[in-house]
Amino acid sequence: MRLCKFVLALAVVALLSAPALAQRQRGGGGGRGTSLDGLAENKSVQEELKVDEDQAKKVKDAVAKVKEDLKDEYTKIGRQSTASDDEKAAARKKTSEAQAKALKDVLKTDQMKRLQQIHRQQEGLRVFQDEEVQTALKLSDDQKSKLKEIGEALQKERGELFPRGQKPSADALTKYQGLQKDAMSNAQKTLTDNQKKTYKDLTGEPFEVKFDRQGGRQGGKPGGGKPRSDF
Repeated sequence: MRLCKFVLALAVVALLSAPALAQRQRGGGGGRGTSLDGLAENKSVQEELKVDEDQAKKVKDAVAKVKEDLKDEYTKIGRQSTASDDEKAAARKKTSEAQAKALKDVLKTDQMKRLQQIHRQQEGLRVFQDEEVQTALKLSDDQKSKLKEIGEALQKERGELFPRGQKPSADALTKYQGLQKDAMSNAQKTLTDNQKKTYKDLTGEPFEVKFDRQGGRQGGKPGGGKPRSDF
């Protein structure tokens, strides 16, 4: 019984604390394990990128410097933040851009491309809100609207399945995983054949990121683990 409860607890952590589209940044704050800098320091990802020991140290130093330089921005997107949604969005954008710039100075071009692909896999539906992705896909206003509706619908279903203050059931977790899969499938149906090809290049081959129990470095799921839940 204790083992079952422990396994369920881990599943809850992976599903609810890992990348949630509604609150997570474009790779800057909250849910550090799957942010761009968190992935760059992840051992399994570094192995995929073939990051050598010297690069790994430089990545760690670069990430630390960004966090120190922009500590006020990181505070705005932290769990205890009282900043407005607009302030959080601006902080996420600023930290995300700083992370990307710092990492590009350390990683090779092909390494950076793969890192960004893995990061986009982790984004789930929110990947379609990324300005760079939207530009690459050349999404129309109608497509953006449909994708937003899909994300909002999933967010609503998430709220119904996991009421605040209540312990999620195994059935709810399983059902939500199915809803996530269906939502991503519906999202991709809004894309043209050419956009699907571009999306494939943007996300690359599915990769299993491994995280530790603290959400940082080891244990995950194929295709980037549990994707962010919604918009």
